[in-house]
Amino acid sequence: MKLPICCFFVCFMPFLSLAQNNFTHPIDSLNQLLRKPIADTTKIEILSELSRLWQKKDINKAIIYQTELFDLIQKKQLNAYAIPVMFPLAYQYLSNGNFPKSIEILHQLLNIVPENHFERSTIYVFLAKNYMAIADYNNVLYFLRKAGQERTSFVYKNPNDSIPIAFDTREYLNKPLDLAEVFEKLNLMDSAVYYIELAYKRLAHVPETDTWKGAFHWRILYIYGQIKQRLGHENEALALYRRALTEAKKTDTDVNIQAVQLSLAHYFYAHQQIDSTIFYAKPAFEQGRKTPNFQVVQDAGFLLKAIYTQQNKTKEALYYLNIAVAAKDSLLNSDKLHEVQQLSVQQERRTQELVVANVAQQSRLKLYILLSGLLLLGSVTLVLYRNNRQKQIFNVQLGEQKEEIENLNTNLEKKVEERTAELQNALNEVQTAFNKGQTTERKRVSADLHDEIGSALSSIAIFSDMIKIKAEKIAPDLVNELDKIGTKSRDTIQNMRDTIWTLNEDSKQSLWERLYLSASESLLAKNIALDWQLPPDNELPEFPFNTKRNLLLIFKEAIINILKHADASLVTVKSNSQNGQFILKITDNGNGFDISTLKKGGHGLHNFSNRMTEIGGKALLNSQTGIGTTLVLQIDGTTYK
Repeated sequence: MKLPICCFFVCFMPFLSLAQNNFTHPIDSLNQLLRKPIADTTKIEILSELSRLWQKKDINKAIIYQTELFDLIQKKQLNAYAIPVMFPLAYQYLSNGNFPKSIEILHQLLNIVPENHFERSTIYVFLAKNYMAIADYNNVLYFLRKAGQERTSFVYKNPNDSIPIAFDTREYLNKPLDLAEVFEKLNLMDSAVYYIELAYKRLAHVPETDTWKGAFHWRILYIYGQIKQRLGHENEALALYRRALTEAKKTDTDVNIQAVQLSLAHYFYAHQQIDSTIFYAKPAFEQGRKTPNFQVVQDAGFLLKAIYTQQNKTKEALYYLNIAVAAKDSLLNSDKLHEVQQLSVQQERRTQELVVANVAQQSRLKLYILLSGLLLLGSVTLVLYRNNRQKQIFNVQLGEQKEEIENLNTNLEKKVEERTAELQNALNEVQTAFNKGQTTERKRVSADLHDEIGSALSSIAIFSDMIKIKAEKIAPDLVNELDKIGTKSRDTIQNMRDTIWTLNEDSKQSLWERLYLSASESLLAKNIALDWQLPPDNELPEFPFNTKRNLLLIFKEAIINILKHADASLVTVKSNSQNGQFILKITDNGNGFDISTLKKGGHGLHNFSNRMTEIGGKALLNSQTGIGTTLVLQIDGTTYK
């Protein structure tokens, strides 16, 4: 079965169309779907569509999704998807200037694609393009000859060269167009002219309704213009370039537009038409920075630097020179940048998977407890039912033998008590084993979080700092993004440590010590005093795992709200017991607010209430404008250990 190379660009399946109706932005909706348990084939289609959507916005992110897609196919050994995934990835690396990576993937493709497969000729042409870029002309000629030999099996036999019966626009136009481009680079102009005219002739046979016609139209005109310029037909070349720019704008693809703009800028610079050169070079330069397309930024930047140097505009020349040099460095370091971005995407996805796993574990624990309770209740009910039934039978049959009935009843009650005790012992053993297993699993999860996720996050933070130091000199526009990566990594490490602490029942640090350290570090950093009025730890209650976890999260969110909104100078934390309840109060002397104007869910009260309800407690909020705010947490005494 023949697999089309660019199946990424086929309309997406109805499943994803439905998802797009449920979310505001297609990219957001597709990322949401990736976090759900889905089939591998569906995941492949989602990653393909994400790659396609990012190609017009950020080519580096498109490469990240294509690389993840390639890794998934290799891991699951889904070879049927290999060709349509690897070919676009190789093309992206070629477009982005990463020629060694593109060559590596294309050679892997040759090992997968069967002999005499119609795609092998296209692979050979792309290999020739890569070797052309690195000036390895022996390999260029070798793979061009291989492409020619391979194409003899797939030449269109129609003598008029019209559309074949099994028509595929890409195959029909790619073959002569690829050869024309390579021969132009090799300065073999007779061959280049022959193949570009063949491609132009074939374009006329493609129906206007074919969506691929516009995508090829601009490229044919563009390469035709380069050939005409090489031949010295300047006016024809200029006309072709301008038509190519018009067609490229119709494709709404920044990379296409930038390529034509840059060629027009070089054309006018060669003819010393400086205003026209600047007119085309500047938009290519600016759009190349947004995409980003470092190759275009480098070429356009050096061209503009040369112009402003001639005009003695030192400031402008230095500006474009600095950015062009930075773009050149970025091309050299693009592999590292791709690795950092890909690691960030994978880490975010791993965090989501851990959250889902934690929720599933809690649901299983609740189910086990419920089933154990129902089993105990059913056993006791059955024993009591049998006991009462036997007593009724004995009373009817032996009404006159009261003493014997009483003895039998006494013995029966004793057996019931013994049986109940046995059941209770069995239940205790089950509960002990269950708790032991739960503790072991929590320790394992906390160890995995610390060893694997903690190490990965620390590496991200360190690596982002290292790149930031270099970026401050050569790419200052990346510093903020790298700062965000480092800050997000460190915040995630701190949240993960809190999670590990709640999972680890053997931790020497108590809940109250954890709360005090968390509050004191955050408040003192903002010059806010902390009045800690809680008694010693041994006089405070000890709570189970889920209660400690929710109290820690509520307390930290309350402190964050104070830092963000209160403008306070003092925070007071105190506790007391009342009517069998433990009460914790967090008070600030900040701005306060009118409770009646508080929207539903405002100031985190919705989160506080939900978490306290989960552990059998209540959250109350009191505030007065200009006086301050108090958060009261009430915990029922039956939840203590």
